[in-house]
Amino acid sequence: MITVACHLASSTIDDTHCVEFLPDLVEGTKKYMHVASQDDIRKLIKDVDDLIGGLEGLEQSEGAVNAMKELKGMAKDMPDKFS
Repeated sequence: MITVACHLASSTIDDTHCVEFLPDLVEGTKKYMHVASQDDIRKLIKDVDDLIGGLEGLEQSEGAVNAMKELKGMAKDMPDKFS
């Protein structure tokens, strides 16, 4: 569910109103990502990268970009827990 939400979010980032929900999505993802599988975390990192790339340069997306970058950092630390 976490990776699906981030993947689908990338198709809505051209709509400014949809960008506003991304910090909420990030907070929910942070809350539950500890139960995700290693494969889901890898997909999440890719989807977050895609979202960051699509958001950069859009007006009023700075808060969403910062939230997504923080989430990406947390997700990158997650595979260490599977080792």
